[in-house]
Amino acid sequence: MEILNEFNDATERLSERDRMARVMDAFLNLPRERALSAMPVLVHCSAYAGKVDHFKKGEEHCFRNEEAFNFLPGREASNVMRLNPYAVRDEFLGVSNWSGAYDFLCSTGQFWTWSETITWSDFQRWQRFARAVQERSRLVDAIRSGTVDDEQSEIMQALMGFYPRSFNFVPEPIFTYTDPITGKKQEETLRELRIRRSQDTQRAAIERLFDSDRHKRIIEVFTWFRRPPGDACSIEWLPKTKADADSIPPDIKTDRLTFDLLLPREALRPVLVIYTFTTLHAVAAAIFADYCNGIEYRTCEFCKRLFALGRQKAKRFCNKEKCKNAAHAKKVRAAFRERTARAANK
Repeated sequence: MEILNEFNDATERLSERDRMARVMDAFLNLPRERALSAMPVLVHCSAYAGKVDHFKKGEEHCFRNEEAFNFLPGREASNVMRLNPYAVRDEFLGVSNWSGAYDFLCSTGQFWTWSETITWSDFQRWQRFARAVQERSRLVDAIRSGTVDDEQSEIMQALMGFYPRSFNFVPEPIFTYTDPITGKKQEETLRELRIRRSQDTQRAAIERLFDSDRHKRIIEVFTWFRRPPGDACSIEWLPKTKADADSIPPDIKTDRLTFDLLLPREALRPVLVIYTFTTLHAVAAAIFADYCNGIEYRTCEFCKRLFALGRQKAKRFCNKEKCKNAAHAKKVRAAFRERTARAANK
């Protein structure tokens, strides 16, 4: 079985390389008159928050949003919120403690697709991954210079869809229990806990099937950070201006007609729309959209937060007043040391 899986993985890698080679060839030979001008990238993000329960397992903080996880689109539409995916991403990366994670989950709805529960360790792990992908220039520099470390190697594999089963940025939570036979305390992972509590072989098989499905869904989310799947993206025709939208006679407005059937071509522009359905997908899509728009990020030397680079590509600090003052002070001290060294050498 393992040999068959390795063969399938190798086949997928070859087909992906072949597909990209064909795409590159088509791009290089694209007739100029068929090229589209740059189109906006829109991330459609909506959420049903629901109630989040907080509880602890051992030393691990856990959050359960069963109501949002089981929410079916179309029901209770009044409770569905439109969210700004870029604000969601920035708030997600800015969470620094478990209470902040609780507040964040209360306002953003379902976090992922494979469970209604998330631990604080899982939350931190995804923060670390998202931050590394958003600062993509550092990863690219490491690849080009041949200085990729173990963490960056795992990130590369995850983005390519070949992520191994271990992704221990933050270790899996360990729980302690007392063995009923020996009376000794034992340690186990959450997966081992579920299987130990299984009462029969059928239940254990269901647990293993759940783990397999969970693994596939995790890989799918990892690849979202590099390129959202085709079924989540659509090129839509939208009015160029509000005046163009208002020019549609109100008596023919209907949900069954799209704008390309209601307005002339010169009043429309193509927009790439990415539809997200969980918080983690929204974070990934926001990072991808910024990458499409050529926005680069770097970690501030002082506050350690990511900031968008403008024209000053060598900039090492963000625009917060505290960080700008710290950078100025560092520059003054460096200049003073340089003057002192020159004076000593005279």
